[in-house]
Amino acid sequence: MFDAQAWYVRDVIMGSLSLPSIEEIKAHSEKWGVAEGEALAKRDVKTFQANYVKELIGLTDCPVTPQMVDETLQMGSDWDKHKELGIMSYRDHPFRSAVTGSLAPEHQMPWIQQFDDSLESYLTH
Repeated sequence: MFDAQAWYVRDVIMGSLSLPSIEEIKAHSEKWGVAEGEALAKRDVKTFQANYVKELIGLTDCPVTPQMVDETLQMGSDWDKHKELGIMSYRDHPFRSAVTGSLAPEHQMPWIQQFDDSLESYLTH
């Protein structure tokens, strides 16, 4: 989200994107305020945030794509499910990067048993 916001601000500063009128800003903020209330009522803030990011990247040449946003949203959903299945084991699941497509390697030992946070231990395990 912060990358998308930074690209938007960069484009405004560089002059390739103009800010809308104050009336348009107020109407836009009202629309997003309603959407936020609906998201909170449905307990679906992640989708609300994803839609916000998609709007920002659609206004700029930010290299993040809507597909990457959707994949990240799905990872968040999977992460939540892993937490429900095991609060002490959800960190053991690897995820695929929405940017590179690379799957993170699985740890050789469960996260809960990994007490050594040194670089050597990280590279070994």
